[in-house]
Amino acid sequence: MVRTGKRRYICSFVLKNKTGRLVPNVVVIIATNEVIARAQLCSQYKVPNVSIIDNFDKEGIKKIRLSDTNRYEGEPEGDDFSQDFEIRT
Repeated sequence: MVRTGKRRYICSFVLKNKTGRLVPNVVVIIATNEVIARAQLCSQYKVPNVSIIDNFDKEGIKKIRLSDTNRYEGEPEGDDFSQDFEIRT
């Protein structure tokens, strides 16, 4: 498979469920950068574009971070990044 330049972002957020109770959620968003990942999260999951830090009594985004493993869309499972380097001469 070929790397597309899009990366995987782990997004954690809090939303109200059908009963009105606040529930934590985690999803993976494929995007070219963190700003696009945030926009897609808000658009696709109807998450308010509000950062929440240690305050989980409202809806919003807790954290968006780049995936530690299998970072790029289209990579085969178990691809090893330890040998990824560029030789400059």
